[in-house]
Amino acid sequence: MHTKTTRNLKDYLIEEGKTKRGLDLDLKDFQGLTAKEIPLQQNLCDCGVFLGLYFEKFINDPDQFVRKILRREMDAEADWPNMAPPKTRRDIVKLVTELEKEQAKERFEQKKRRKEERKKAEETEAKSKLEEQERLEEQQKLEEQQRLEEQQRLEEQHNSEGQKSQPTTPPRLTSHLPRSRKSPEVVIVSPKRTKQRKEHIAAEDLEIPRLATTSEKPALQDHDSAMEDDDQQQSIPSVEPAHPEAEKKQLADADDEMLYGSTEIDVEIPDSQPKEEPQYEKDAEEGHNKWLAELQAQAQGITDDESKPKKHESERQSSPCQTKVRAQEVIEIDDSQQ
Repeated sequence: MHTKTTRNLKDYLIEEGKTKRGLDLDLKDFQGLTAKEIPLQQNLCDCGVFLGLYFEKFINDPDQFVRKILRREMDAEADWPNMAPPKTRRDIVKLVTELEKEQAKERFEQKKRRKEERKKAEETEAKSKLEEQERLEEQQKLEEQQRLEEQQRLEEQHNSEGQKSQPTTPPRLTSHLPRSRKSPEVVIVSPKRTKQRKEHIAAEDLEIPRLATTSEKPALQDHDSAMEDDDQQQSIPSVEPAHPEAEKKQLADADDEMLYGSTEIDVEIPDSQPKEEPQYEKDAEEGHNKWLAELQAQAQGITDDESKPKKHESERQSSPCQTKVRAQEVIEIDDSQQ
């Protein structure tokens, strides 16, 4: 045995003893020896076959094998009479095949056993679920039976007391309304004219409005109350279709009212409980009336100027121009203002 092979074998044996036996061995305790007079391979592919033959010989009689190797008493012809590597190779293949068949059979049995256990567990679970479902159904039936018994007991109690309620059927309604062959007619009633038609706008409506005075407010209140009474006494227009001629007339009246518009003057609606006017309102009212008077006076002056006859151009040239000369004012500046 070569030195390198011997060293590798020593390392292997030390690790095997430490792992499997728990032995703490030292590498120096082992010594290697090259065996003599043992069969050797003639090629590079039968090393495994010869190694198997060595182990077979060692297992059959370990003590004699070790003694002959150490004492160099091994004889190749006497100790290895039936040495045939091809036969040994076939025996190894046959042994591996038989072991593989046994292993496959054992795996099949294990798989079958696991499948049966799984099936049994599923059946047990399904059975437990079925039992739970049956238990729930029985409980529901029992509850339904109790409910019916309770209802029957209440009905008997009502019958005994004479207070059993009689069910009333709802009124039967018609499935549809009677149809009419005529199309529905949409009627739009024109607004009714409440005042007489005005042919023209009165001249007094063109006057500039002014605020109502304190003395005129009671009269305006009476006027507003009278207008409210008239509105309440007016009849509500009917929604029934009117005569074609009357409808045309109402449309024309409405157009005229829209054309001329309302010429009523906006008046101030006093409070239900009149109060004394503040001084600033009175001053504003007096100022406004004064301004209206001046405006009317100016308008009257313009009308008088237009009514006078115009002078002839020669008269205007002969008349000397009269220009007003305004006296110049003299402002004295004191020394203190410089």
